[in-house]
Amino acid sequence: MISLEFVEFDRNFLESSWKWLTDDEIRILTGTPFMTKRQQEDWFLLLPFQVDYYIWGVKYNGIPIGACGIKHKTFDKGEYWGYIGEKKYWGRGIGKKMLQYIEQRARIMNLTTLYLHVSTDNVRAFNLYCQFGYLVISMNGNLVKMNKQL
Repeated sequence: MISLEFVEFDRNFLESSWKWLTDDEIRILTGTPFMTKRQQEDWFLLLPFQVDYYIWGVKYNGIPIGACGIKHKTFDKGEYWGYIGEKKYWGRGIGKKMLQYIEQRARIMNLTTLYLHVSTDNVRAFNLYCQFGYLVISMNGNLVKMNKQL
């Protein structure tokens, strides 16, 4: 049984995300640019003022393992993003639960479309998005843009 919690992205998640997003494999799979600790701190301090950005920490059996959210939210659409930073939890169906949660949140926000970007190197994520009904709308190098009508 997968016991997930979606919680406030606090300083504990900030510290964990530093470790996760400076891991080369995760950084490449998520398309995360290099950042300094100071840049990450500045980003965190601006979160309360972001009107188009929503973020949740993800806990598995009480353990912080990742984050997900919606960014670039407009009146009727937003961009899904998410990652599992603790690699030992990859392949357990958690990504599916994260995507379900974000789709539910998007509907509560009255969004009609979710889109996302995924690297062609991230085969598991690409396959998950296809299973959930996301369609490829464009490609730019190894970056695929997909969307889904909710």
